[in-house]
Amino acid sequence: MYIVSMFQFKIMENKLEKKNKKQLNVTPQYIATKPQSKLKENFKCLTVLLFHNDEDLVESQVKYYKKNNQDIIIFNHCSTDDTTSIINSLKSNILCVYNLSKKVNFFNNEVHSIIYEILNGEHNLNEKKDLVDLSEIKYNQFNYSSNYDWISFPESDEFLEGPDRKLSYYEYLRIVDTYKNINKITFKNFVYWFTDKDNPDIKDPCERMKYYNIKKKCASRLYAWRGKFTQIRFFGHQIESDKIDEIVDWNARHYEMRSLTQFHNKVKDRVKAKQIDKLTMTIGKGCNSHYDLMYQQIISNKKYGIIGSSELYFDDGYSDLIETEKYDWYDIYDEDSCHNYLQQQKKERKQQLKINYVIATYNGKCKRKNENPTPNNILQLHIKYLLKYKKNISQITIMKAKSDNYYKDYYNLSDIIDKSDIPIKIIDCENYAYSPGQWLYAYELYKNKFDYYFFVEDDYCGNFYGFDEIFLNCYKDSCINNIGLLSSIVEDSIGEKKAPLHFEGCVLVSMDTLNELYSNPFYNTNTPRQCLNIINNKIDFSFDWDQLKKAYAGAYYQVTFSTIFTKINIKHYSLLKINNNQYPFCYWSDEDNKLYSIIFDYNINENKYNPIKNDIAVIYNCPIVPIQAINKELFDNNNNT
Repeated sequence: MYIVSMFQFKIMENKLEKKNKKQLNVTPQYIATKPQSKLKENFKCLTVLLFHNDEDLVESQVKYYKKNNQDIIIFNHCSTDDTTSIINSLKSNILCVYNLSKKVNFFNNEVHSIIYEILNGEHNLNEKKDLVDLSEIKYNQFNYSSNYDWISFPESDEFLEGPDRKLSYYEYLRIVDTYKNINKITFKNFVYWFTDKDNPDIKDPCERMKYYNIKKKCASRLYAWRGKFTQIRFFGHQIESDKIDEIVDWNARHYEMRSLTQFHNKVKDRVKAKQIDKLTMTIGKGCNSHYDLMYQQIISNKKYGIIGSSELYFDDGYSDLIETEKYDWYDIYDEDSCHNYLQQQKKERKQQLKINYVIATYNGKCKRKNENPTPNNILQLHIKYLLKYKKNISQITIMKAKSDNYYKDYYNLSDIIDKSDIPIKIIDCENYAYSPGQWLYAYELYKNKFDYYFFVEDDYCGNFYGFDEIFLNCYKDSCINNIGLLSSIVEDSIGEKKAPLHFEGCVLVSMDTLNELYSNPFYNTNTPRQCLNIINNKIDFSFDWDQLKKAYAGAYYQVTFSTIFTKINIKHYSLLKINNNQYPFCYWSDEDNKLYSIIFDYNINENKYNPIKNDIAVIYNCPIVPIQAINKELFDNNNNT
């Protein structure tokens, strides 16, 4: 990312004017006071505030952003201090307050996810009063993202400013809005710290705390973006994007630690929050790494955190903030360790394995009669939840088999694709051998461009954040030399008739496995994909293939897909069996359009799967579920128990 000073900006501006217009694709990171075009009339900005026991900050936050012509909505998460009463006293300055219940927690990004969904008008909150209670009914299912030009989502202890103090935050937003290729704003971290010069009688931290120092070694802080480009990852302040020229860097006043007691209590609270819930297993994450380091210091030194005012800069309220570090934050944050941790995380992301999530689809009339979701919007719902829950997936590939396009809006994905932070490719193909044929065709197109392939159908979807990482970790632990197939469960029968070993649910398979499959001499005459449609009694005597193909073609291709691997001794592994029932599996029956009350529980002694009681809490532990059970509303609607 290019970060330049005002002087450098003027030089860059002059140089850019001399270049061909087609080359003007790099946006300077400093926005001048002169707009590129006419300022927009009826310019609308929204600030979203999230509070949890922030009684000393609520009034300051609301008044500051209201002064900057922001409409304000507040999410109040289970506050037990005076936060709620203070919010109520300021209701004339607030559009709507959303009170989040304890059922919505920070594990698996639940809080940020529901904020994102509410901003996009995706929830009818009249039906979710156990999760969210809103103060103004007129904002139920209101789409803030499409109704506001810019949205800001600062932390509860941060106050956003422009690149300098010549103009207000709002005035700079109006100007940056005229730079059409700028969609996001990150913020420098100016940390304000409690000192011996603070007057404890002044309650407002912004009035009481006047000493600060920039903290340069920290993760990027994405706090503002154009409303129409709202993405779920922004609510975690993530800016992982190749289009870094679309980002500018402004200033944020950060009042993280406001007294010695509050400092120690906050650190202890954040470390406690990092404890992992049993239901979330290894997915939950509660705090940044520096809180762990701080906590160790607090245990050994009760005066840890005290900084003299002479070691910091004084903020007079009108001079530009100084961007030179005066105080060495190493004494507080163990900066080297934190920086090394962040660098290692960045390195790991760069080295992250590439996974192609391949969805087999066919838009023909189906016998499903469920109304929630309808067959018309199953694919849209699938992609929406996939983008919400994926962690390691690099690309989504939708195989679009030839059909009569029976459902008009089935492939209407343009809005979703525009907002996606990873590529979504739609590939036209034949419906040869149904889903397995589409999956293998995707591999034939991409081959070694991806390390792993996640094969699914349109009506099975990840069920919580990080479901893909669970599959990937289990695959690495189970498949010797990275060779094998991992699916939800593995069976060896269809109905009452014995069939060769085959998968159920979805399939994760490595590039190495598929390469070995396609290079095996057994498939010299016909490729593995071609063999999906020609396996019969002459090739394999263990099963009556012709009868199955005539009776149920879908089941035939399901079994032949597994058979092309077992024929050359590539093993199948069950996610459920590997984890001793930790990750169960449920299924949807097309025969009577019901979510069956069967979750497979592997019985190692009998080597078979037994039905157990259907329970929404158990469903939550399924890494992948039928789309008809992707949330509690759909589960309740479709469950036949």
